[in-house]
Amino acid sequence: MAKRKQFRTQKRRAAVDLMLRHLSRRHPEALAQAWATTRYPIRHVEWVETQVAERERRLDRALLVRSEDESRLLHIEWVLRFDVKIGFRVYEYHQLAAVAAQVDAEAKRALGMAGAAPIRIESVVVILTGRKEPLPRQGEYRTSPDGTPFCGVTYRIEAIYQRTVAEIEAMGSVFWLVFVPLAVDVDKEKLERTVRLMQARTNRQEFAHLMMTMVAMANIKNGAHMLEDVVKSVMPKELTVDEWFYEVGLARGMGLGRDEGREEGRKEGRKEGRKEALALLVSLLERRLGRALTEREQVRVAARLQKDGAKQVGDVVLDLSREELAAWLKPRTKQRAA
Repeated sequence: MAKRKQFRTQKRRAAVDLMLRHLSRRHPEALAQAWATTRYPIRHVEWVETQVAERERRLDRALLVRSEDESRLLHIEWVLRFDVKIGFRVYEYHQLAAVAAQVDAEAKRALGMAGAAPIRIESVVVILTGRKEPLPRQGEYRTSPDGTPFCGVTYRIEAIYQRTVAEIEAMGSVFWLVFVPLAVDVDKEKLERTVRLMQARTNRQEFAHLMMTMVAMANIKNGAHMLEDVVKSVMPKELTVDEWFYEVGLARGMGLGRDEGREEGRKEGRKEGRKEALALLVSLLERRLGRALTEREQVRVAARLQKDGAKQVGDVVLDLSREELAAWLKPRTKQRAA
């Protein structure tokens, strides 16, 4: 029983992580404006790829933020619940990123180029669920002995589930509105207002992407049925529910949905979830590549989804470059012995 519960928790974490990574890639400015503490207004924001990726760290959570006089990496971790392991994860990222930046600078100097200044790193851990009592605003991972000057890493803690609907709406970007189902004072009326606001400020495709993640957040708090009722009440009559919830099956298929208590229902949910997961991954691949996938490529994606799972395939789709994705889509050939 404990193993089954642990497995469901792992699936929920993977699903939330995948959807938030996908959506946050589309709204880098929202993240930078909310959490980067630059002295001057931000001039440029971009997702970065560095040598840390080669060390199996997922740089989709790192933003390069530039202001008038400085550059820094904004490192973001999305977690369902705060735990003691998160401090080391942040510390590990800082150390690897610093080493990679130093290696890059030395390589440039060896070629006669000006080496880059040491990169400054800022970490934010976003907590989605947890205790009612306020969490501390700052965490740390200490490596120096107690009683001596601090050495290690500090990071900000953002317990977004402890915010009110008004506080989340005041964050500005439509990106933050997907977290309204987690708010401490959310109800059907406030949720309906938020959905209408999202609908008014986005086009149809963007609204669908936002709703996909919003349903996942609602499922975390067991409020999915209320959210679906709200969406049905606000959508245009000429559109169907399936069009708006095209990608929601991914959330349910990966363990974010409510347990109906029947094996037949679970099997059907998993089957539908795999179909929707495949649809989402194909959509992401086509967006990354800038073209439609062929039928054979879609078959290969389906086979790898079945073999490797949505988490691993999702990491590939989001982390690899366009050229690496094109190579990944090609048939796998067995190496012959010489």
